[in-house]
Amino acid sequence: MKRRKTSIFLFIVLLFVYLLLFGRSIEPRLSGVPVWSRVVAGQSEVLGHAGDDVLSFATADHFGYVTEEGKLLFFSLGKERLAMNKSGFSYGGRMYDAGGTAAGIVPSGWLPFFTAQGSYLVASDRLAIEEVSLSGQVLWVKKVPSLITAFSDTPDRRILGTLNGDTYLLDSKGALLSHFAPEASGVPVVYGVAVSDASDRLALVRGIEPQKLSLYEKVEDQWQLRSEWKLPGVLLRQTSVQFLRGGSLLRLDRGTSLLTMDLLSGGVSRYNLTGRYLGSRDLSDPSISAVLVGGSEGHLSLFDDKGFSFLEIGMKGPVFWFGKTSHGLLIGYQDRLACFSFERK
Repeated sequence: MKRRKTSIFLFIVLLFVYLLLFGRSIEPRLSGVPVWSRVVAGQSEVLGHAGDDVLSFATADHFGYVTEEGKLLFFSLGKERLAMNKSGFSYGGRMYDAGGTAAGIVPSGWLPFFTAQGSYLVASDRLAIEEVSLSGQVLWVKKVPSLITAFSDTPDRRILGTLNGDTYLLDSKGALLSHFAPEASGVPVVYGVAVSDASDRLALVRGIEPQKLSLYEKVEDQWQLRSEWKLPGVLLRQTSVQFLRGGSLLRLDRGTSLLTMDLLSGGVSRYNLTGRYLGSRDLSDPSISAVLVGGSEGHLSLFDDKGFSFLEIGMKGPVFWFGKTSHGLLIGYQDRLACFSFERK
């Protein structure tokens, strides 16, 4: 009897040690929830009132604006030389508001470049960039001595890189905040730039053979070079680099692979791309992000808080565009626009 009690006691102790070392808590199941879906092709052109919740979208052959609930405000055929954000779009040399009303003309010698944060015009010689309102009013202008090769923005910051390696950090009104000079390199060109939403981290992809990623952090109002990495893969002349999860993750496209860097732990994960990278989006769950890959067999991949892919969802048909709503994700297909979210249950 005594031996039996001892065995039970040892079993309980060993089970406790095993669960302590190797056990995992049961996580809620992640479920995909369709919010709405709408066929765009074949419908008549729609005009509607654009409110604060207007969302831009694109499919293979259409572009336009829709509400959070899926009501079409405006859409039209064609995407040639199209630039678009949530406030307006430019097409055929004219600027329009989100209701489809013409609001201005793109000046000769300038090309429209719209983001979710602002509306920009880039000089055709790529030696100047200006932010404009939809009525065409110039808000600020930045002229540079070398070709603009990279640009990114946040609600509070604008950052651009140039062919000679200079990088300029501006505030939302175009005032110069910081200037980063090129390294001692034969070809210091900047191919990718990003700044975190908190404006405390900055990433630059620059140089040739090797191409490097430089990470800067702001410490007591001074920018300091924190780390620098030689990047694997082919030379990319346009590199998508993006801060995620409050600036703690950095994700960049390497053509045939996607790198996710955990800036807290220093870990790096690699995800092999089998199509065209269309972008990353943080989900409402702060520990999860989504990546959309386009092509004839597009797919959506979900990444955990360490940057590892844990779920892939195949798309029915090719995908062309990736956006985000307060509900979740907005995806543009061949002729359909769909919105869906993920919930833990």
